[in-house]
Amino acid sequence: MKNLNLTTHSALRFAASTSLALMAMVASAHAQTSISEIVTLRTGNDSGGNPLLPGANDGNITFSQTHGCATSEVSRGLAIVGNQAKVVVPAGSWIGSLNSDSDARWIHSAHTPSGILGTGLPAGSVQYAHPFDLPVTMPMNANVTIDMEIAADDMVGSVSFGPDSSNTLSSVFYSGGSFSSSSSTTFTGTPTSLGLVPGSNYLFVKQCDTGAHFSGLIYSFKITVEYCVVELDLRSGVTQNAAGTALLPVGSDDLNVMQVPLPGGNYSTLAGGGGSAAKRISPNSAWLTNLSDTAGWINPNHFTGAANGSGRAPTSALYRHDFQLPVIPSNATVLLDLEWAADETLYGVSLNADVTQPGGNLAIGGGQAPEFSFASNGQFVSQSAGSLGLMQGTNSLYLSQLENFPGTSYADNPFICSGIMYIAKLTITYPCDSSGEDTPFESFCECPLSVAPCSNAGGSNEGCANSTSAGSTLTASGQAIVGSSTLRLHANNLPNGAVSLFFQGDNFFNPMPLKDGLRCVGGNLVRIQIVFANGALADTNFVPGPQTAGTKYYQCWYRDMNGSPCGKNANLSNAIGLIWQ
Repeated sequence: MKNLNLTTHSALRFAASTSLALMAMVASAHAQTSISEIVTLRTGNDSGGNPLLPGANDGNITFSQTHGCATSEVSRGLAIVGNQAKVVVPAGSWIGSLNSDSDARWIHSAHTPSGILGTGLPAGSVQYAHPFDLPVTMPMNANVTIDMEIAADDMVGSVSFGPDSSNTLSSVFYSGGSFSSSSSTTFTGTPTSLGLVPGSNYLFVKQCDTGAHFSGLIYSFKITVEYCVVELDLRSGVTQNAAGTALLPVGSDDLNVMQVPLPGGNYSTLAGGGGSAAKRISPNSAWLTNLSDTAGWINPNHFTGAANGSGRAPTSALYRHDFQLPVIPSNATVLLDLEWAADETLYGVSLNADVTQPGGNLAIGGGQAPEFSFASNGQFVSQSAGSLGLMQGTNSLYLSQLENFPGTSYADNPFICSGIMYIAKLTITYPCDSSGEDTPFESFCECPLSVAPCSNAGGSNEGCANSTSAGSTLTASGQAIVGSSTLRLHANNLPNGAVSLFFQGDNFFNPMPLKDGLRCVGGNLVRIQIVFANGALADTNFVPGPQTAGTKYYQCWYRDMNGSPCGKNANLSNAIGLIWQ
């Protein structure tokens, strides 16, 4: 890396401006978004994450009283259905709070004021169960990071995760520790390797007592799940654009949906590109007029002379709704939520497959009772996009609608119509693509002796020297892509456990002294993330980034509380600039 001078900076700006047109085209073809879901689990809080007072019930955590340090399916099962834990006053020898989370509080199976400091009485070993939810669309190969800080009297017997109390639990991740200091560690892996599942999960912590006067437990877990998602919203009888969703005029073609009537048409014809656009029709007076959001009734036919619904002559039909996908892995998780009404019924639903069998390949529909006066719902989840034939480019949602009285003329019965109305929400999740080269960046804002605030010069690509005798270096990895960022920021050479604030700006300027360091980034400052250094290193989650392509600048401010060279107790890293595409 090298110092970023005005010439280099101008080149970065020019490259960003010339790529904007290309990026607009890429964005229209790729609906991928990076997701970072964070779940924080801590002791001694109410349901809103606020600290509770001693004696209060921790409504998030239940327990069972046990003997010894070993965990078992029985003790975990009893903990799940057990009483709520109590917030207690820490004993005099216990730590007062956690370093990483001051909102956590000590808990125990009982709160017993004793006239001396500490209310975790009577002493004893306890199995705790802490339920939590993860996204139902989370792929089982997502990237998961679990940051833990924990302390216990006398020690932690085990920490593990699982969807229930059975032996399908993850392995024990941690045991040991004490009450006079906390233990911090980070686990990384996938949901599969960590014992996590989409939806409902439990954190199980076993606290064991060896016979001392008091017992208690305090912890904070931050679970970060990172993955990419493609979301599609497919609806009948509407037009969708940047301005929103609006019903098509009655009688107009729904160009998003192709159809073939039955009998006469068939799946092969429709899948081969045949058929014609479905018609937006007016509903029969007995039909539901709308779903939970805007959608319209469609049918192969629109009869203009009808006084009670224009879906005549009534007919069964097959429908094809095409959609585009970016590159997705074959093991992506697929979730389809479908809401519909139909006259008479929805016979089947498929993705890229024949829909003429009951339920189709998604096992949605297939009933015989009329479904026109109420909304029905169905859901399909698969851990394999490849098994559904989903791929980059054009894919198709197929629906079959069954009419019980096909061919009835308006003259014979002016009440009988046919049609379908639906909203299909398709969500595809998978680990964000880490292939390809990292986004390049330029380093600047070094700290030579001539500008160091107190002669605390740093080395190459470093900020000013801190209490470690070195300056912190800021770097970046991953790809800075608008809407699907995998960019992370990394600061090293930090004081052990330092509170570190990563921030973003629109501009850079000549070095300006701030505390023990130099600040060079400004203009519409955005806080990216506050991180507690793991030793001398601090890493962010995926950086959300800007809404549009362009150049942004980054720097890290951090605390230096023990022996900072200038006595100001804070410092900054070097700065970097990079182009978001």
